[in-house]
Amino acid sequence: MTTRNPPVMHPAALSSNRALAAARADLHEALRADDEHRRQQYARSARDSAAEVLWDASSTRLEYEYAIYYFGDAEAIIAATASNKAISTQADWHDR
Repeated sequence: MTTRNPPVMHPAALSSNRALAAARADLHEALRADDEHRRQQYARSARDSAAEVLWDASSTRLEYEYAIYYFGDAEAIIAATASNKAISTQADWHDR
């Protein structure tokens, strides 16, 4: 008889904080997005949800820590897509 290991659960997934869950889900969607506009929209939504957790006085320490990570990840995605857009716009301008 083989023993099955239970699925590994990320500690942030155990939170009942809906804003934290929304931030996590939107980050995943941002990474899966097939165009930069959608990627930035999902990242902005993730950042907003993470900020909601950071401002909520009832957030636990663990929720707060994960919200900081999610906020930073969202900011990084936003910055990357913005810089890609700027580079693309500059290239288009130089081609004229």
